[in-house]
Amino acid sequence: MLRSQFSPRLRRWLALVCLLAVGACAPDDRGSAASVVRADIAPVPSTTPVPIAPEGGPLRVRYGNDPAQIGWLEFPRSDLAPERPEAGWPVVVLIHGGFWAEPWDYTLMSDLAAGLGDLGMATWNIEFRRLGGRGGWPATFDDVRAAIDHLEVLAEDHPLELEAVVAVGHSSGGHLALWAARDDVMTSPEIVGAVGLAAITDLRLTTASIELLGGTPAEVPDRWDAAAPSLDPDRIVLVHGDQDTTVPMFAVANAADAGVRLEVVASADHLSLITADGAGFEEVLATVQELTTAP
Repeated sequence: MLRSQFSPRLRRWLALVCLLAVGACAPDDRGSAASVVRADIAPVPSTTPVPIAPEGGPLRVRYGNDPAQIGWLEFPRSDLAPERPEAGWPVVVLIHGGFWAEPWDYTLMSDLAAGLGDLGMATWNIEFRRLGGRGGWPATFDDVRAAIDHLEVLAEDHPLELEAVVAVGHSSGGHLALWAARDDVMTSPEIVGAVGLAAITDLRLTTASIELLGGTPAEVPDRWDAAAPSLDPDRIVLVHGDQDTTVPMFAVANAADAGVRLEVVASADHLSLITADGAGFEEVLATVQELTTAP
């Protein structure tokens, strides 16, 4: 059963203010994300195989040695989801928002994990190093890539289909999901599509990006190029609420100009897209399902 009300953590998000300042044109997708230096992340074995429990509880798995390098692998509930495909469950990587900063964490995506599970998808809801802790450049980016790469390890013990992995991110997590879909990020398995929910698609429109990247575009231009999200219209879908005042509609104008598919949800605000029974939540589930089943 999907959750039907805002969690306390989601309500606390409402106090978070994004300082938006319209800047120059957004960085395009031409920089090389290869300039992101991989952190020294030692491979961590997956958990011992565990049968899918009727309650569908997630498995807590480490993908690195830092306390923040963890993820929650959740399978479809056996009493609700369709029969498992022969190749394994399709996989959706979930990346939470919070302007790349603590204390916001993976629990923001819990409703989506439950909803996608009911539709027959496995979810890998990742945590990562964030601002206020040990995150920033390049740690946050290293962790997202390492978490996705760890799916190869998880697939050794669990029935996961890795040929069409989709990333779904909210707010700043939407930026990270779109970044992971860049060709030069080269995750393994490959991210074949990404859904940005109320996503930050133009890093120059939020001052938090300066802290994330350790300088302004003039000071560290290579980092800004390497951190820019993919705006490939063949791989990216955006879902945005017309009542979002945290990441307003004008903030995704660069993506719309690039031809990215933009689904505007009436009466949806910043949080309702990731909240069960919120405006736009069912539309989000349908969009993700569409990408995971696309040929």
